[in-house]
Amino acid sequence: MSIKFKKIKIPKDSTGKMRFLLRKSKWISILSVTVLLLSVIILVLSGLVKIVFIIYDMCVSAQNNILNLDIHVLSAQLLTIVDIYLLAVVIYIFAIAIFKLFIGQFVIYSWLKIEDLDDLKTYLAKIIIIFLNTFLVQKIVLWEEPEHVLRFGIVISMVSTILIAFLYIVKNKKSKNTDTRMVKEN
Repeated sequence: MSIKFKKIKIPKDSTGKMRFLLRKSKWISILSVTVLLLSVIILVLSGLVKIVFIIYDMCVSAQNNILNLDIHVLSAQLLTIVDIYLLAVVIYIFAIAIFKLFIGQFVIYSWLKIEDLDDLKTYLAKIIIIFLNTFLVQKIVLWEEPEHVLRFGIVISMVSTILIAFLYIVKNKKSKNTDTRMVKEN
């Protein structure tokens, strides 16, 4: 049994070589998708471990005295779990988008329509706004240092405002592009 290898023709001119290399190097993106998916698995597992410790701490606290159970601390800990899973979702969507944009088209969720980098940025901006505001709510629930909470709130409000403005600009840009395409087609 002999193995036959397919002979690859490498172009002789430099432009052709570069085009050839770029076409073949798109598969390097699989490495980044794999790393991102492993990161999602690690985040999900760390969220599971964290929830087990939260339940354990809650049971120990309730065993001593049910009145010692601090609902505010429990709420903050549960919001930490939400943060972990939101980050996992962000990374998961990013992995899917990289695959769709650089490797090949496929439909995994009908609601996830990422056709270009602007779509990816839009999804990420929306999730980052949610992520940051969840973090702020976690700080408000703990209410350890009001000045720090106020500073966090101001910074997160500014970042959220900038991201919302970005979303507005991208939406207007896309609608203008579709309007010009419709005019050209007619």
